[in-house]
Amino acid sequence: MRRLVTRRPRAGHARGRSTGHHPERGATAVIVAVMMTMLLGFAAISVDVGRIYWEKAQLQNGADTAALSIANACAKSPTDPGCTDYQNKAQVLANASANDGLTQVPPVTLDLAAGRVTTVTRAAESSGPAFGRLSVFFAQVLDPAYADGVPVSATASASWGAPKRVISKFPLAFSRCEMDASPTTDGTLQFIMSHGVKDPVREDKCHDTGSGLEIPGGFGWLPPNPTGSCNVDTTAGTWIVAKGGNAWETNCSARMAEWKATLESGGRVVALLPVFDATDKKNYRIWAHAAFEIRGWYFTAGGGPSYMTTDAAETFRYSRREQSDMGFVGRFVRYVFTDDEAFAATTGSAPSTTGANIVTLSR
Repeated sequence: MRRLVTRRPRAGHARGRSTGHHPERGATAVIVAVMMTMLLGFAAISVDVGRIYWEKAQLQNGADTAALSIANACAKSPTDPGCTDYQNKAQVLANASANDGLTQVPPVTLDLAAGRVTTVTRAAESSGPAFGRLSVFFAQVLDPAYADGVPVSATASASWGAPKRVISKFPLAFSRCEMDASPTTDGTLQFIMSHGVKDPVREDKCHDTGSGLEIPGGFGWLPPNPTGSCNVDTTAGTWIVAKGGNAWETNCSARMAEWKATLESGGRVVALLPVFDATDKKNYRIWAHAAFEIRGWYFTAGGGPSYMTTDAAETFRYSRREQSDMGFVGRFVRYVFTDDEAFAATTGSAPSTTGANIVTLSR
């Protein structure tokens, strides 16, 4: 007779089957829960933080654009519509910089006397958190404190002021007296000369020189810097040696040809010209730099070129008194320079009194 023997199942195996639970299944659940939390955290970082940075970039672009635009308008003229309606201008530009066209712009801070404007932009959504806050979906799942979103904003300040140091594109300095408007037939243009004026109507009141020249033998010419160019490096408040004589600076012929082509094609030529307020026997003290819209010039007496637009020719014919009278015909204007001609400036202190300003952006 065969004996039947029943094997007893292993204790662990029997318990596992009888209860329906496997010890590895519990560990997997814990791992999955931890991994889900980590995945949500990564999602919050990759999606929410990325969205915050993207919104911040748009807000900064809007603040920068608004500040620069208002500064440029105010530097040209305090009565410019872009300056007088600065709050609305900031709002329009800030909205235009946002993908959804929505940006909150608190009151803009504008100081005309100091030449400075500050704009602030804040996040805005058509629905969701209040103005100034950006909704973050994943972050609020992890932390209910983010249910109202996170604050996102940007700030930009722009200043404008008189250029301090200028690489002028023409090596000729003019007397501060020349900035006084001379009588002209149309009342808008004037002839600024490279030396003093002896005419009783337009006498140079700044410098008592019997010959009419600012310094003996000096016609306002400055040594080009660097040598061989048509540029001159001048800094307001400093002295610069004069280049004696009345001879034309031949290195400037190409620039005059370029300016002539611009005028003939209907373009505009505006240059920063060094202006001096004091002289001795061989130097000029640079007082400031003036923005002068050039309509013509006469340097033939010194061996150089001559060119006049129709309106400039009339002004020149009316104003010139002597064969040695040389210079530019045009008008002093309010102008904002942003190129490398005026790469250094005194900004944030006071706007220029000569019309030439340079705008800088800071954050």
